[in-house]
Amino acid sequence: RALTNLARPVNWWSHVGTVTIRGNKMSNSLSNTLKIRDLAREFLPNVIKLYLLSKHYREDLSFSRTHLKKYVAINNLIAESIVSENDSDCISYSNKIFEKFQTYLDNDFDTQGALSILLDGITNGIDRTILSKMTDIFGLYY
Repeated sequence: RALTNLARPVNWWSHVGTVTIRGNKMSNSLSNTLKIRDLAREFLPNVIKLYLLSKHYREDLSFSRTHLKKYVAINNLIAESIVSENDSDCISYSNKIFEKFQTYLDNDFDTQGALSILLDGITNGIDRTILSKMTDIFGLYY
């Protein structure tokens, strides 16, 4: 309210899982916090976003740099597919994949399932216009 001066500044609230590091809840009192700006020195923003999107928002996230590093390859795969000259000949397939993607997001914002559909689409030759639409929804910029 202080920022927007609106009586109701948001329409939706969500309760999210906690972030743990080596089995302990991340907290200032334990001095085990991570700053996004520090992670951003090591990883591209898209890699961090993909890592966070890989878990359902209500599930706890056990942070691991090793796990985060796996999303570098996934990010590269998506980036290569977006800039690729090969568009899918089957628009109806791409539209079905996009509908499935939206269904996952409409089902309690299941980003984990939607990300899986996006990656399946890449593997099976999704149209890059549809792929671009999906990455835009995820806030990924290529």
